[in-house]
Amino acid sequence: MFVKTDSEEVSYKINPKVPDSEDMLHMYQFAGRIVGKAIFERITFDMHFDNCLLKAIAGKSPTLEDLKSLDTPVIIRAHCLRVTNLIC
Repeated sequence: MFVKTDSEEVSYKINPKVPDSEDMLHMYQFAGRIVGKAIFERITFDMHFDNCLLKAIAGKSPTLEDLKSLDTPVIIRAHCLRVTNLIC
């Protein structure tokens, strides 16, 4: 369901290779209930979600800085291109 991100930070993102299905939707809903219950009960667990996923949960749009948590090398190259108009 979740995989580690390709960044320097240890965080998790939704696995893009998981097929879209009704069963997987139920699994994600179940995982969301577990996380929600842990937050409600003030129980900490050692799992960090990437900033994009957290912003999606909060109903906000991710920024370029948030995208770094998904794939740092790609974002660094994109930022270089945006700033310098050159290939890095």
